[in-house]
Amino acid sequence: MKQQKWNVTPYVGVGPLKLGMSFGDVAKFNGLIGEPVVHEGDLHALFSRSPPDALTEQGFDFSKMEEPITEVRATVLCDYFGGKLSAITLRADGEVAVSLIEIDFFNTDTLQLLQVLERKNQGAQVGPSGVFFDKLSVMLDNYYWPNLHSFFKYGSEEQDDRSVGIYSQDAFARLLAIPIIRFNPVTFLAETK
Repeated sequence: MKQQKWNVTPYVGVGPLKLGMSFGDVAKFNGLIGEPVVHEGDLHALFSRSPPDALTEQGFDFSKMEEPITEVRATVLCDYFGGKLSAITLRADGEVAVSLIEIDFFNTDTLQLLQVLERKNQGAQVGPSGVFFDKLSVMLDNYYWPNLHSFFKYGSEEQDDRSVGIYSQDAFARLLAIPIIRFNPVTFLAETK
């Protein structure tokens, strides 16, 4: 299947998925995002084009899984709060190219991407594995590791676990309220390759 190109609209959604949609609304896009292979009520749904046999639309049983859920090629992971879509996560190895202001999140040098987003957002915050751009409603996971001051090397043979999350304002507030997760201001503008 040809890779889809979806644009982020801050605090609105990405591509055809809009924050605030119900599971039923999101599931109507299964031709674009795959079948719902995990659906846990109002919590979350994982959509995939290559689901393992142990996963079904009605739920999943970890005891029957021969491989961990991280091995599922997820096109889209949707998180719900109160029955409404509150966060959308897309992985780098999925079928969707994600962009904002004409910069592709998965096919751009990491430092260049972080600098462009920091300028557009007028700042950035960093957590354990994610860089958070609050005005853009975007979190990038596994692009930068603050403890190592290390960046994902775009174009390398490294395992690519990057993902882009698009969050509602309420979802960001809930994330920031978790006491064990700390976000601190960070700048990438002075960095050079």
